[in-house]
Amino acid sequence: MEFKFKNWNTGIELTSDNINSIKFDNKKDFYEFISYASNEKEADEWFNVYEDNKSHNFVSICKVLVDLFNVDLNDKKIINALYKVITKDSLDQETTNQISTINTEISNLIDGKLQNYNFPIIYDSNLDIAAFLKMCDVQFNFDNKDLLTKMTNYIDILLEFTSYKVLLIPHLYQLLDENQIKELISYIANKNLYIISCITKDNNAIPNKKIIDEQKDEIDIII
Repeated sequence: MEFKFKNWNTGIELTSDNINSIKFDNKKDFYEFISYASNEKEADEWFNVYEDNKSHNFVSICKVLVDLFNVDLNDKKIINALYKVITKDSLDQETTNQISTINTEISNLIDGKLQNYNFPIIYDSNLDIAAFLKMCDVQFNFDNKDLLTKMTNYIDILLEFTSYKVLLIPHLYQLLDENQIKELISYIANKNLYIISCITKDNNAIPNKKIIDEQKDEIDIII
């Protein structure tokens, strides 16, 4: 998979068996990069992602985690995807019959209560699975004992219920220690997931291995 920022002359060939790291020459460029990436309204104009010679919509394939500590495993997109999957799995005949029976019982109950009011009141008598799941606040409930566990749980959810294949996580090497980084690399092996971390050049959390000179700034690409 190739990842390219509009301000770069060349793209980065991402690997899924390691952390793909970008070291920026200065904080201004780092801030600009993260700002565009995290702005869903503008990100597609500034980034290109290619896989098997096919261009992908950046926002649909890349998840930007600016604040890893406050990552919501039950954000709106993930929960809606979960509800969609559950709804699809509820279309078999047996479940459909059960829902029809429940609909009738609920409608009879509501009709009985509405007779107490002298007002024209209407309601939707067809039970919508997604709406029912939302009403019951169905959500994930993980025991995230540490940041790495939270990350792996989040990765599992993204791969199962969304189309995301790239995680962009600023300062990842500062958030996890060396052993946790090794565990994360081992965990994502063979998962077809690409993780990008980025820091500024004055941070020595990771070594320089390969340098790409751009028109204005030097960007160290560590694969």
